[in-house]
Amino acid sequence: MKKQYTSLAFGAVILTISGFINRMLGFLYRVWTVRLIGSEGIGLFQMVLPPFTFLLVLTTAGIPLTLSKLISGRVALNQHAEAKKIFTVALRVLLITSTVISVISWLAAPYFIKLFFSDGRVYWAYMSLIPALIIVAFSSAYRGYFLGLKMMFPSALSTVVEQIIRFIFGLGTIMLLLPYGLEYAIIGLSIGIVMGEMAGLIILIIFYKKNQQVFTSSGNKSTTWEIMKNIYSMSLPLTLNRAVIGLLFTAQAIIIPNRLQAAGFSVREATDLFGQFTGIAMTLLGLPTIITVSLAITMVPAISEAMAANNLKLVKKRAMTAINITILAGIPWVIIFYTIPGKLCGTIFNTPDAGIPLKYLALGALFIYLQQTSTGIIQGMGKMYIMLLHSVGGALINITGVYLLTGTALGIKGTAIAFNLSALVVAGLNLLYLFNFIKLGINIKKLALLTMAVLLMLLTMVSTSHYFAAWGSSLGMTMLHLLVGIGVYTVCLFLLGLITYNDLRQFRKI
Repeated sequence: MKKQYTSLAFGAVILTISGFINRMLGFLYRVWTVRLIGSEGIGLFQMVLPPFTFLLVLTTAGIPLTLSKLISGRVALNQHAEAKKIFTVALRVLLITSTVISVISWLAAPYFIKLFFSDGRVYWAYMSLIPALIIVAFSSAYRGYFLGLKMMFPSALSTVVEQIIRFIFGLGTIMLLLPYGLEYAIIGLSIGIVMGEMAGLIILIIFYKKNQQVFTSSGNKSTTWEIMKNIYSMSLPLTLNRAVIGLLFTAQAIIIPNRLQAAGFSVREATDLFGQFTGIAMTLLGLPTIITVSLAITMVPAISEAMAANNLKLVKKRAMTAINITILAGIPWVIIFYTIPGKLCGTIFNTPDAGIPLKYLALGALFIYLQQTSTGIIQGMGKMYIMLLHSVGGALINITGVYLLTGTALGIKGTAIAFNLSALVVAGLNLLYLFNFIKLGINIKKLALLTMAVLLMLLTMVSTSHYFAAWGSSLGMTMLHLLVGIGVYTVCLFLLGLITYNDLRQFRKI
């Protein structure tokens, strides 16, 4: 049991480290691309990316995670040949579905883009992304295979290599095509994704060839039809949840630019504002998710283990620790994004106007972070349909709010408000469910102390803003201002007893 837990923890550490590296590389890549093609160029590509992501959901259909569960179960029973057949069947299914969806996407592209997108310049970027559907489908099968064997390193290495290759080919192609206009420059972002995914797949295949000896026994029992039935019956809830999210992002990419035009902006202005929102403000807002996403990933096996042992006390303890960490780690960023949004967007992306949507998004940022962590806890509890129900409710509120508010005088501010309302509802529903199911509680004393820490950091950020502005608006001064605020907040947490050595030990255990 100890060996199994160590393996689980080691796997989580590998995924967390690779996730951190990928997010940092991705952030640098985004900064560089925004500075090359501006918020208008990013806005164009961000219109294309959500439909592509939705097609990926349809292609993979939650199979990778299901595949990992089925393979790990067979390997645990020493049924290696059965595990090999499950992997082979899944690979063939993904080949067929990805090929069919790619062909349909290719043929229907002119009609789809003309019907839904307000800016026709996205055509070539969309077409350039389609080959990645087949590549990603294959990669997802191999990742499910390695996850089933509890081998985290191949997937972790492949994602890091993928990000590096994307960085090189993406920026190289952008600089090569930029003289021909934004319509062609954004093809570089598509090329970067395709080449990165191809490099990641090659890494996975190399590791697979070296580890094929794992499946050496014989004695298949299940038919191909039975395996397909098992795969799809297990993956259905996860697929539906991801499909809801994919549809939400696709709808946003279509509705937001159109509603901005309804508010009086031109096509180019609407594309520019959409790029500021999705490519810059949302990118900065996602920085703290390095912690929350890692927590969500780690919570799934940690909570599953406690649930399997029917130890609700341990489930409660781990859930409370994760939620506390999310709140304590998320709050300083909320204050930073609210107090110096224009300075951050200006010094990092050279687009200070993106600070307007970022300031509004900051008001709901904590709910976004809590939504991720609480979703991981609920997923670990095996309550997939609860997660799906909450996601659907949040998606409906988001789309309705985006449509109603973006087309008014609020413009992109209305979009941010709609996002906040959606996150508030989903996080609230998740936490309400957890409060009822495992009897989570609120410590009023700690809440009061945390409020003091928050007010002190807010006062520090506001009172020192003129001082740092007098020193200049360079990136160094902005980062120093940020660090001073976080430093004050961190000292307050320790002095007020909101973080103790025991808390740090508990987090290490999780």
